[in-house]
Amino acid sequence: MNQSPDQDSPTTPDDLAARLGRAVAHHRAGRLADAERDYRTVLAAHPSHSDALHLLGVLALQAGHPGPAVELIEEAIRQAGGVADYHDNLGSALAALDRHAEAADAHRMAVALNPLAARPRHNLGNAFQAQALPGLAALAFTAAVELEPGYAKAWYNLGNALRDQNRRADALRAFARAAVLAPAMVEAHTNLSDALSAAGRLDEALTQARAALRLRPDDAKVHHNLGTALQRKGSYEGAEIAYREALKRAPDNPVTLNELGSVLLKLGRPAQAEQCFRRVLSRNPHAVEAIHNLGNALRAQGQFTKAEACYEEALAHDPDLASASDNLAVIALLHGRLERGWEGYERRFAAGRVLPDRRIDAPRWRGEGLRRRRLLVWREQGVGDEILFASCYGDVIAWGGGPVTIETDPRLVSLFARSFPRATVRAETLDSEGRETVVPPDFDLQVPAGSLPGLLRGTLASFDQFTPWLKPDPARTALWRDRLDALGPGLKVGIGWRSQLATPEHKGAYTTLDQWGPLFALPGVVFVNLQYGDCAEEIAAAEARFGVTIHRWDDLDLKDDFEAAAAVTANL
Repeated sequence: MNQSPDQDSPTTPDDLAARLGRAVAHHRAGRLADAERDYRTVLAAHPSHSDALHLLGVLALQAGHPGPAVELIEEAIRQAGGVADYHDNLGSALAALDRHAEAADAHRMAVALNPLAARPRHNLGNAFQAQALPGLAALAFTAAVELEPGYAKAWYNLGNALRDQNRRADALRAFARAAVLAPAMVEAHTNLSDALSAAGRLDEALTQARAALRLRPDDAKVHHNLGTALQRKGSYEGAEIAYREALKRAPDNPVTLNELGSVLLKLGRPAQAEQCFRRVLSRNPHAVEAIHNLGNALRAQGQFTKAEACYEEALAHDPDLASASDNLAVIALLHGRLERGWEGYERRFAAGRVLPDRRIDAPRWRGEGLRRRRLLVWREQGVGDEILFASCYGDVIAWGGGPVTIETDPRLVSLFARSFPRATVRAETLDSEGRETVVPPDFDLQVPAGSLPGLLRGTLASFDQFTPWLKPDPARTALWRDRLDALGPGLKVGIGWRSQLATPEHKGAYTTLDQWGPLFALPGVVFVNLQYGDCAEEIAAAEARFGVTIHRWDDLDLKDDFEAAAAVTANL
């Protein structure tokens, strides 16, 4: 920005216009040095030439010199203040100096001077967005796309502003429009992928992430975003590859290292995950997420004391970190420290580990007498957890002294109704969108089932001397007694060996049938399958390998017919 003007100065108005036209041509062609020389030549002959001042300011901004740009454009405005482009470009120069409030004022003036132009409204939206005013930004971007429906960048930025307001469906539509209008805009595909993923449309999210990768295959961020899409879909092996590709291009990116570590945990490789988190912490010892995740990796390796230290440190940095409190609770319960365990277990919903997290318009029950008030006990987590927590239902009914309603998975309604005849048992009154369907509530107090042990099982002794709490149907129990007796003599033993969600992360909690050789060799035992889900191949392989029969019946639905499952189990 220090070139001297051409010595061949224009002397007539026609010469001046010609020299300015030549400068603009150079500018448009990207010959910035030539353009600057000619702009300065015009200004040497006519120092108050507003167009030359303005365009030289624009050139300075493009060259990365926003300070001189502001001075030049402000002088142009002093010479001719009614030109919308002058004010609009002044706003852009001010924004480059992080003077966003002043930038917004300049763009507002440009809008007032040219109300039918889309660009000043788009730039005004950027100024609002830079001030963390997404509502105002969205209004400005919306005005821009209404004036110019094919304005891809405005649609993209509208999506960003809407996302910042948690208007996810609207943001998704805006990103989709941007991606259609500008297929080569990598950022549009990336943000559309994130929005689709948040909406649960994971296959479409992956398509957009891969489109971005095709456009920019050497971009670390694009590989990272592909990894995120694959991670959300549960394709952890693919996510690992994508994150490692990102780290080849940006080796120290803490976000990618954190995500790679999380994926390695899901893949059951906690020692490798630990190294990822330690790499983050070697550069930023106070990175709370990495501290917490390191605790997860250590806990997965059975290093509970070290894991607890990590969770405590994470809480020291962020006392509201619910996942750390929840993880501390799990470790405390594992070691029989019930008081602290149950207290921390109440953070399970805030930690996002437990669903559904219902918002019921009724006070929470804290274990006080009901005094004729009706209590709702509502299900949480999976059906196995429901059955476990149901061990407390009889105590609630007997102790509370008031009417109790139990809400459960529809498959458990009849079994629970028979087992707890003094309670009203019904299917969960929550629709697929998470909305309560009984409004206003037909109860006075409410409590999630998983909170009952904290109220009723304060000591380890309180778990002793249990009797069965579920009562199978007598007729079906008799039917299955006959069918099992028909298998001949021997001890009838039911077997199950895994959850339906046997992920690599949880594989250490389960067995596989190829590990059962010593048990299958025991004499006098008749084995009966209680494993639900698709396990036919596993059973056939075990039978062939060990020469054992594992009895099962085609008309026994262990996954969805809990009355049948209970009747069979009662005879084993």
